[in-house]
Amino acid sequence: LAGILIKVGIDILDYRFINIWKQSPRSDLSVMLVVFFTTVFIDLITAVGVGVLLSSILIVYRITKATQIVLDNKDLKSDYKIPQHTRIIKINGAFFFGSSTAFESEANKILDTKIFIIDILDVPFIDLTAIFTLKDLIAKLNLDNIDIKIIATKEHQKTLLNFNTSHIFDNIKFYNSIDKALEE
Repeated sequence: LAGILIKVGIDILDYRFINIWKQSPRSDLSVMLVVFFTTVFIDLITAVGVGVLLSSILIVYRITKATQIVLDNKDLKSDYKIPQHTRIIKINGAFFFGSSTAFESEANKILDTKIFIIDILDVPFIDLTAIFTLKDLIAKLNLDNIDIKIIATKEHQKTLLNFNTSHIFDNIKFYNSIDKALEE
């Protein structure tokens, strides 16, 4: 039985990978080796589960690392001057449970603000955790009487309004560009 499992473990390997294993990311190599040894020493079903779990964790880490959250973007391409006491937070990348903590951390840095603009125009997708984080931030900012504007695609606006059961987005102004948000 061990011989069959070794054969199955070897068959799992992509032969093209053998030629480039030294140049491959260590995380990918680790996943492949863990799956191989799990197949040989435990069983194939467990190895598949372990492989899916490790790959999922790895992809979440990579997506989170690729997401950029910038407070007060100085490279803002706009014809309008940013008014005093206005802060802008821009998210480039996925806005999901992996990046929600970083978003919350950056948003908590706002001081002496009257207008807070949240730019999610370059966000490919938003998950429920990010929506809850956004709602919590808006509730906190509303208590401080800070005017909130959200720059988002029509799709993201619709998503946020679909989850507006607590009516937190009722007083929020939505825009589709930074220029329109700044001119008001």
